Amino acid sequence: MISAVPRSDVKLVRFPLVSYIEDAKEMSHLDLKHHWLGQSQDQRQYQGALLRVEHCNLRFVTRDSFFPSRREYLQATNDVSFEIVEGETFGLVGESGSGKSTIARAITGLYPPDSGQIWFEGIELTAIKTEQERRPLRRQMQMVFQNPYSSLNPRMRVEDIIAEPIRFHRLAGSEAQTRGIVADLLDYVGLGRAAGVKFPHEFSGGQRQRISIARALATRPRLLICDEPTSALDVSVQAQILNLLKDLQDELRLTMLFISHDLPVIRQMCDRIGVMKKGTLVEVAPTEQLFTQAADPYSRSLISLMPEFKGMSREGLDISDVAAGQN
Repeated sequence: MISAVPRSDVKLVRFPLVSYIEDAKEMSHLDLKHHWLGQSQDQRQYQGALLRVEHCNLRFVTRDSFFPSRREYLQATNDVSFEIVEGETFGLVGESGSGKSTIARAITGLYPPDSGQIWFEGIELTAIKTEQERRPLRRQMQMVFQNPYSSLNPRMRVEDIIAEPIRFHRLAGSEAQTRGIVADLLDYVGLGRAAGVKFPHEFSGGQRQRISIARALATRPRLLICDEPTSALDVSVQAQILNLLKDLQDELRLTMLFISHDLPVIRQMCDRIGVMKKGTLVEVAPTEQLFTQAADPYSRSLISLMPEFKGMSREGLDISDVAAGQN
């Protein structure tokens, strides 16, 4: 268990796993060059970053009134700007309530920003007014939510949960093809196609998060937004899910926005990191630069509070030896 805790002092290729866990399975290897899952749709040509957030401001009404002057607001994001290039994992880190998830929801269109612009594939999302125009872009951006126990419909079987976005966006030619895609996705995330006939309550938290990932992959997205996807899981299952996300990015060439308050996890997963404080993005830097030479005092303060597990051992082995054996 100790060996599965994310390292805070060095970046590893993969997370060490607790070997006895029954569902620690390898992904089914598909020939993605010829499989449906590897044939992304709507590959638009664009210049610059895949995603750009420019001067995004979003506030919520905390006290409503008929008179505008008497209304009170909470400034959830304050002039936030960053970009994500195709193929990278960009992290957003900060305390609870710092605006990380609000930014994710603004990108996906759940929260329209009060001002600012959001660009995806060179198209300004904030200028789109109709759902018909937004739908082709929406399937290129999918989200894995924090709580695997509340993000799945308990009344639907797993195969229908995963098939729902395929049917909604009409991505398959027939119902038989849809069922085949769902079975392959379940194999791909390490659950096995027999899981499709079960209901979400029959699975553990880690297995439910695998179902959520399979559902997110069902639209063949270019951008995967992970909003604290492992915060509700224990460290051994967390290691499995994070390794799965690493493998998916490598094989499917995914671009990821990874949101977390867990700095060791962010260090292991991300290429660049943005630090949020009370709705403001105070710093953006490459991962190792941030952890070794953070420019902002708030970033340095967060990093100084990270727990360190260096020197702890399991059965006489230092964690670094256990981690090295997993690479």
